[in-house]
Amino acid sequence: MTATNTTLVLVHGAFHSPKHYAPLLDAIAILLPTLTIVPLALPTIGRTPAHATRTRHDDVAVVASAVTTAADRGNDVVVLMHSYGGVSLSSLLDVFLERAQ
Repeated sequence: MTATNTTLVLVHGAFHSPKHYAPLLDAIAILLPTLTIVPLALPTIGRTPAHATRTRHDDVAVVASAVTTAADRGNDVVVLMHSYGGVSLSSLLDVFLERAQ
């Protein structure tokens, strides 16, 4: 696995957004300039009425889409999740296991 064919998908926790990880992402970009970084915004996180109607399944769909898109491009995929973002990972694994069967 090299940075040139790897995608890092970053999934934030509750009460966070991708902007909270800007310093980390900036440092990674300096150290690994060929790494593709995809910071996701979970649809359930926020303070608008639209956010209130979203569910964990919406979050899983966003993460699954990012992982699938990167994998379909032939990239290795690393998913880094913080706190609530980890809930999506366990559900995401179920989605991919169902597809594999």
